[in-house]
Amino acid sequence: MRSTVIALAGIIVLTAATESHAQAKPAALAGPALDRVILKGGTQLIGALLPAEESVVVLAVSREWLRTAAPEFFESQLERERQREQECLQTLRERIVAWQQQRDDSPQLSLFLEKELERIEKQLKGEGRPQAPPQFLLVEIPRSEVRRMETQPQPRRQIALLAWRERLADVERRSAADLLRELQERKVDLAAPVDLSDRLPTLPQDEKEWAARRAIVEFQYRRPVEFQGTGDLLVRTDAAGGKPPAAALMTQLLRSQLTANLTDLLEPAAVPKKTPDNRSATAAAEREGAIGVRITRVEQQLQRAQVSVETEFLAQLPGGRWERVWSFRESLDASRLRPDLEKQICQDPQVSQALDLARSLGLGATDDQVNLALRFGAATMEAQKQANEGFFEFRDRSLQHLDRPPLRWGTSP
Repeated sequence: MRSTVIALAGIIVLTAATESHAQAKPAALAGPALDRVILKGGTQLIGALLPAEESVVVLAVSREWLRTAAPEFFESQLERERQREQECLQTLRERIVAWQQQRDDSPQLSLFLEKELERIEKQLKGEGRPQAPPQFLLVEIPRSEVRRMETQPQPRRQIALLAWRERLADVERRSAADLLRELQERKVDLAAPVDLSDRLPTLPQDEKEWAARRAIVEFQYRRPVEFQGTGDLLVRTDAAGGKPPAAALMTQLLRSQLTANLTDLLEPAAVPKKTPDNRSATAAAEREGAIGVRITRVEQQLQRAQVSVETEFLAQLPGGRWERVWSFRESLDASRLRPDLEKQICQDPQVSQALDLARSLGLGATDDQVNLALRFGAATMEAQKQANEGFFEFRDRSLQHLDRPPLRWGTSP
């Protein structure tokens, strides 16, 4: 069953739209909120079914509920969890030792790895464990031992996960409608994505997840490589990249943005835009021996008065292939006034330089054009701030420890 658990990176990360609750009829929420698995021996398990191999059923259950509902079964699962944790810690210790031997050029990275190694050594000896165990326990059962399974529809499951997150009482025994009422009384955002992976026990990491985690750690503690731009035009913006000449940079950005806006005007909306090329950024990272790179792109749609900022983190996975392991996109209305941000832009000495460059390029700089540029600039700054906050949350969450929580693969909402 080890391979089943390894595949569960990013588990219990579910998102549902508000409309799913607003449109759900009361009768549809009258039933149980959580999935049920009835074993051939009579034991009934209540929790959240997770994707698994056909031969195995994997269920996330509340530790405290299982302790009370099925004490003997709980003890057997607890022993399996302990064995799995020991295997994970031993594998992690070996990986860290190999990592230390490979990367001895960064004091910050060395210190982080040394602290993690000390923590793992203590846990292998039964010391330094968290005072409270994780909220959930992962139960793995051969499908041959299962008599029946009852899977709940997504609206009910979303309510159950929110109730678990808020630690409501008796989630396993209450209907989705009852839980929904209490969540509404607490003014909980029902459309919020639910990520409970940090409440899971330690899980094995396959080579792909481990490579991604290493990339995040080295980005923070060894060598950050960052690029910003629009479309295929990317400019190095981290400390090692230096500062590009303002005139050359602006000329390139203007040409790139002009091409994008013309394409937006002339091409039918149904024609998909090509995927931006990241090879210049990943090639630069490879030349410096970096295995992670952050790329941020700005897209300005003049006709729609919209600004979008997308930031992503790419990691070099086994075999040398680069893959996006996280991304965040924020789109804002550029026609809305943002006086504080516009004032901040006007006070920036580089703005005057940019206007001078615009005039020298024959683009003009009338009051209307300047005001339009300020609105787009303010919207871009606000979107950039949201994108940065999203990245910092992802980064900090991934740096808690080298064995948990599991990495969420893909995009944030």
